[in-house]
Amino acid sequence: MKLLRIIILAIIIVTTILACEDKTVYTDPMEESVKALDLDAELGEIFALPDGRAAALVKTTNYDEKGKTNCAIAVIDKNGNYTLSGMIDDYNTCELKYLYESSGMYYAKIESKDAEATGSLYLKLNNNVQPVYYYIVESNIIDSYNLENNCFDYQLYAMMDNGKFAEINTVVSNNDNGVKSKCKLRYMHYYDYEFPNKDYNAFEYDIETADGFFATDAVTFEDKIIIYNEFDNEFSSKEGEYKSIELDDGSFQVRHVPYATIHNEFNEYYILNYDGSIVKSGKCDLPIQYIRYVDGNIYIITSDISLSDESDNQDIFKWLITKIDISGNEIYTSDTIKTFGLLGNITIDNGTLIIPGAVAIDYDNDEGCGTIFLLDDSNGTFKEQILLNYNEITVIPSVISPDQNGEYDVFALARHDYDDWNDYKKGDSEMSSGKLFIYHTNDLHKLQRK
Repeated sequence: MKLLRIIILAIIIVTTILACEDKTVYTDPMEESVKALDLDAELGEIFALPDGRAAALVKTTNYDEKGKTNCAIAVIDKNGNYTLSGMIDDYNTCELKYLYESSGMYYAKIESKDAEATGSLYLKLNNNVQPVYYYIVESNIIDSYNLENNCFDYQLYAMMDNGKFAEINTVVSNNDNGVKSKCKLRYMHYYDYEFPNKDYNAFEYDIETADGFFATDAVTFEDKIIIYNEFDNEFSSKEGEYKSIELDDGSFQVRHVPYATIHNEFNEYYILNYDGSIVKSGKCDLPIQYIRYVDGNIYIITSDISLSDESDNQDIFKWLITKIDISGNEIYTSDTIKTFGLLGNITIDNGTLIIPGAVAIDYDNDEGCGTIFLLDDSNGTFKEQILLNYNEITVIPSVISPDQNGEYDVFALARHDYDDWNDYKKGDSEMSSGKLFIYHTNDLHKLQRK
């Protein structure tokens, strides 16, 4: 965890140097139809904010003592201005898992992808995007198998806008009596950097979940928490795997870890009150990919991404969106959407659900393609699909933000054919990153290539 502690030091030190770094790109969102931001980001690390802005983990122009590119959280206005947090760490070793805003404060979870420092950093930032509290988690959920007790011990954390920090702990055992689950909710203090404090508050609650259920992700909203087991390819093995597990005496034993008998179908969720009592639970038809809280309702995005219809040399998956209210009552499950991927940034505009996505790469024509899906938000009926296909430029929308004039600002990643397309075809590059642009239009159809 040395790397994650360096992350905190970097935030504290550089915050005093780079606090509120504003970059003005354009002054008026109506003067230009496209604004180019000198920001690099990953597609899955751009998040919609309630006021129509976007936030992302981006590369900075700063470098550490080893010459690695640092990163920061950027909150981006529709006019192209953005504010940066202090530097966090090496851009290539950090992944922004979620970021949301509530009452002028920002809550973020950043995972380390560094093999020497697996873990997560939870940040609470003020309205100037500077950190005020943080919490470090050192555990790695994949390696949480307890050999002695033949069980999995999952620890999930959630930041809540009432100032509490929650730990949801699930222990799943597999023995002669079958698969059993025990789930607890605890509240803790945030870390103080000088005097690390993980003392639990006096509040600890048992949660009565189904046997075999475990929670890997959580979404907090109003006075509730929704926990669910997000689909993960690493947990989807039907046979389990053999792992070398270190014993207390320092020796190692190879043991078969039976994933299939312990992990369920990744489609269950529980809505909890803050006292751990269950408001309602449910199951989706397909594995859960994301859960988002938007405009007072919960949207569960599901997909059978383990199956592929490889027609026309493309990967096409089945996606569904289930809308429920905060009491867990289902409003609808949408028509099937067939595409390569849906992003988690949902916008509701005049009764229409707008969600960005991507279609499969067409290897024959050397093209990637972004897309926008429109659905009726009252019943989930599919309305239409808008393709953003610009020949040698790959444009992938991430946040679609309507304004009060009936027009739209679309935060998107753009990549040109000369960036690294040849490397991508060789498997040496990813199509999921690029420069951020903001497109302004009075009609989303105008973004579609004729």
